[in-house]
Amino acid sequence: MEDIGVKAPTDHVESKVDVGDLKNDRANKILSEAAGQRIVLTPENNSRVLKKIDLYILPVVLGIYFLQALDKATLAYSSVFGLVEDTNLVGHEYSWLGAVVYLAQLVAQPLIAYALVKLPLGKFLAVIVLLWGVSLSVMPAAHNFAGLLVCRLFLGLFEAGVAPAFIALTQMWWRRREQPVRLGAWYAMNGITNIVGSLLTYGIGHIHSSSLRPYQIIFLFFGLITVVFSVVVWFFLPDSPITAHFLKGEDRLVAIERLRANNQGVEGTEWKWAHVKEAALDIKTWLWAAMMFAISVPSGGISTFGPLIVKNFGFDQFETILLNMPFGAVQLIATMGGAWAATALKLKSPVLAFLSLPPIAGCVMLLHLPRDASAKAPLLVAYYLISVYPGITPLIYSWSAANTAGETKKKVTTGVLFIAQCAGNVLGPNLYTTGEAPLYHRGLLSNLALFVVLIGLYAAQAFYLMILNKKHGRTRENMGKRAVLVDKSMNRVQAATTTTDGAAEDQDDDMTGHHAFDDKTDWENEDFIFVCQNLKKVCVYVEKPPDPHEQKIEALEKEVQLLKQRLESQQQNDLYTTFSAVDATASTASGFGSPEQMASLARTGSDIQSNPGDPRRKRTRSQFEVEVASVPNFAAKGLITFDQAELFFNAFFQGCDRYVPIFDPLHDTFESISSRSALLFDAIITIGCGVLSDADSQICHLLNFHLKKMLNLVIVSPEHASLETVQALLVTACYTSERSLLLAFATRMALDLGLPDAYEDLTRKIVSRGSLSQNRDSQKYDEADAVLMRRARAWFQLMVLEQILRVDAGNLRSFHSRGDPRRCRILLNKPFTTILDLRLLSQVELNSLRGRTHDSIAGTEQFDEEAVMDILRDVQVDIDVWYNDWKNIMQGSSSDETPVLLLNLEVQKYWSQTVALCRALRALGNENIAAMSSTQRHILHMAKDALKGHLRIILDQPQYYLSKFCYAMDFVWAKCAFCFLLLLKLTRLLPEEDDHSRRQLLDDGYMLLNELNKAGGGWTSGGRSNTSRLYLQVLQQSIQKYGRALQNDGSGPAQSDINPTDIGQDSRSPLNFFWTTGGSAATNEIETFVPEQFVFEWDFPGLTLFSSPARDTFFDEFLVGNGTSDPLFFGMLG
Repeated sequence: MEDIGVKAPTDHVESKVDVGDLKNDRANKILSEAAGQRIVLTPENNSRVLKKIDLYILPVVLGIYFLQALDKATLAYSSVFGLVEDTNLVGHEYSWLGAVVYLAQLVAQPLIAYALVKLPLGKFLAVIVLLWGVSLSVMPAAHNFAGLLVCRLFLGLFEAGVAPAFIALTQMWWRRREQPVRLGAWYAMNGITNIVGSLLTYGIGHIHSSSLRPYQIIFLFFGLITVVFSVVVWFFLPDSPITAHFLKGEDRLVAIERLRANNQGVEGTEWKWAHVKEAALDIKTWLWAAMMFAISVPSGGISTFGPLIVKNFGFDQFETILLNMPFGAVQLIATMGGAWAATALKLKSPVLAFLSLPPIAGCVMLLHLPRDASAKAPLLVAYYLISVYPGITPLIYSWSAANTAGETKKKVTTGVLFIAQCAGNVLGPNLYTTGEAPLYHRGLLSNLALFVVLIGLYAAQAFYLMILNKKHGRTRENMGKRAVLVDKSMNRVQAATTTTDGAAEDQDDDMTGHHAFDDKTDWENEDFIFVCQNLKKVCVYVEKPPDPHEQKIEALEKEVQLLKQRLESQQQNDLYTTFSAVDATASTASGFGSPEQMASLARTGSDIQSNPGDPRRKRTRSQFEVEVASVPNFAAKGLITFDQAELFFNAFFQGCDRYVPIFDPLHDTFESISSRSALLFDAIITIGCGVLSDADSQICHLLNFHLKKMLNLVIVSPEHASLETVQALLVTACYTSERSLLLAFATRMALDLGLPDAYEDLTRKIVSRGSLSQNRDSQKYDEADAVLMRRARAWFQLMVLEQILRVDAGNLRSFHSRGDPRRCRILLNKPFTTILDLRLLSQVELNSLRGRTHDSIAGTEQFDEEAVMDILRDVQVDIDVWYNDWKNIMQGSSSDETPVLLLNLEVQKYWSQTVALCRALRALGNENIAAMSSTQRHILHMAKDALKGHLRIILDQPQYYLSKFCYAMDFVWAKCAFCFLLLLKLTRLLPEEDDHSRRQLLDDGYMLLNELNKAGGGWTSGGRSNTSRLYLQVLQQSIQKYGRALQNDGSGPAQSDINPTDIGQDSRSPLNFFWTTGGSAATNEIETFVPEQFVFEWDFPGLTLFSSPARDTFFDEFLVGNGTSDPLFFGMLG
């Protein structure tokens, strides 16, 4: 039993709400409305609220489950009092009366899972309690097998929601540490049922009535009690902590905050099919389902035939009923004892394995003991040993509940488990038949085998959960978080803990609660901790919690003292500055210093910060001075809070770093970057702000404005040159319209810092050590190698962007790379490489190849068709070799990022093929499709096939590509839009498809538009950037225009059937007016093919990959003006 140390309020227990996520869980709304109130979880208020929850919720829950177990058990009680004889049940008919309840529950589970997400939980339970009470109450009217079967069928349908609802209710009200005992308590009602139910049945059995048989009285009595209790449920069981009538003010907030460490949310009403898919693909779901099936087969058989088994020991009906009471007592002890042990150990698997041993012994005894008077006592002992099995089921449910997150996934997983339970309960009674009495050999033997199988399943599940924890640990580490976290939901409030490997838990760490109410699944939330191993406790005692205001005052006093010390130090340095310092400064300013000096500068992360002793640097032979200003980061400056900064920082590293893979997750953490480089830190959070907020929002404009001021300072002053500054320029360039200029500055600075040499130095070191073929695990991590790799990454990204700008946007060459680009593979599988290095290095190879192709086509003035085809064949071979090599490399990694990397690899393959084919066609000089030769038309067909392949893969797996567009740069949007619009154009120019294919292309267009609309945040919400909104608008208008062209041809849908996807259309806007009244007719556009302007003809004017109009009105002014070509408007072929 761990002790509770009273500690000061911590950040972990204070609500931090992301307003953008309020739709995920209603708890977010409650916490956001209380954003100004500090929510502090202490042992006192936690204990107070927990007592209220146990007092108001637990009795109602126990009552419902008691009645449910009692109502199902009425069949077994009635069998002792003549039900079988009076209703003429023969063969398997009695078995089916027991099984049909579970069969009905099995069929109802999909609907129950959906209902639990959509309906208020308290009212749902009240209604189903009423309905199953009515079903039981009418059973006395059934006098044959058919009537009883129908009543039992409805009883099963209405009871189907009880166990899944109770799992959801347990997750909704109690912390994971508290769940096993509460879940065990309501499941222990099975034992209470056997005790109380046996006593009641004993009494009812002595009632003599001229109109009703004893078993009919049993049905009627328990049914009416259930109907009455449904009224209690309706008025006293709240739907969630958010609406609980007994929680007022702070208590309601505390009840919600208690659940943050669970990382499972509180209440959500959105059904997510992605959660359904994840639950189906999750191995642990099926392991729990297998356990549930294995335990439910014995449970179904014993619960239905238990009294008959005892009766066959040689007892009369009244003795049989009374002897069933110890069976219930053992159930109660096993269930609550197992729950207590699981809570104390914080482990489920060993407790479950221990609970499986007594039933194994009991089955063996029943199989071998004779059925005579001398063996009555041993037979009863064996029967009571088997009765330990009910303690297993609640622990499996608790194990599942504690290790599953996501509102829909929780309900689906519980539904799968309950389906497995129902399937086992259906099979169980059918393994016993009245014809096998008194030995029941087949049923007991199958039960014995399943109890043994269960032990193996427990071990497999525990091992799998350990693997998942390690996987989450690696993910957190790659994101710059702590790899080892402590599961606070499994500890008492404020208990300081350490993990088994000695990692101390920081009570002020909020890592495990950041996504608590975001409705993320246990796979999606990297902070989710799977319960599979024990934790050691270390208790910390402080006399009383310090006052928050006193803490703030102390922090301010420390800051004032620190600033005072810095000021005194600066004044002293100003007095003793020597000429040698000035000389050293001048030499550095004149040429950025030697490579060795710059390497040291990069390693120390020097950035926008002042040298206290030399705030102004004199330049050689100049009377002017360069100001080296001290600029704090945005959070220190007060533009945003540190919580906002961390939120924006994490948003960047959830997706943007995939497009700018220049970071090392072990090195580039929030704390590290914020301390090393204000500029890099501010660049990252500015981009992250753009991901989470509307691009036109006030905070985005504010951060962009201040970031530009800092960039101006960097460009003016060479003293700011460092690796971090190059990274900041790269990051900013990729997400701004001034990218070419910023990349030019970054390239110049990188050359001066010697970043290209880092790659060569690193490869030489690897070769000299002879570690080319060694696997990653056999190599030691070398910090010097990691520093070189960080520098090489920045240079690689510059190389990639330079080639893209040159090949796709027509920029001039800025530098040339010699040697085989495949040499970069030497860096793979090294301790200092990351999973995103696979993406970066593959892009280095591909864009070097694309650059050579571009030079081959542009370097010769005149081509004949055969020469063009030779080039294209070589290019195709090179691209295929590149793709297959890197596909094999990436498939060898076991990261969650692998599917995304593979899909992006295929996208890049099709894009490269398309651009090469378009460039080759442009080189032939024929701009009229009617005059094209068969070879030229073949090239067009090849381009069309590549575009179809591109469309197919991005639509087949939107979760790995299109859904990530909220993090994408503008030119990634442009590439996606360009590919589809060119496919539309070629489909009209080369109309060989049948009507179905053309209509399918139109449907695919609307699907693409819908996915991009979701990724971009939608038109109405402002989207992620103005440029992405333009692409969405142009795509929509082009798709609708294509649909109208199909309609004119007689092969398209009716005008009323065309999907009117709404992306901010306004019938009064010049853009909408142009598309509905102006432009060329489709038939005229097919007659000619002008490569330079094909984009303009098909609704893609002025948007090359890297430049776009700064204002939406620029589009409108052009489109309502002249429709002729303009030198500003050129496409990919220009």
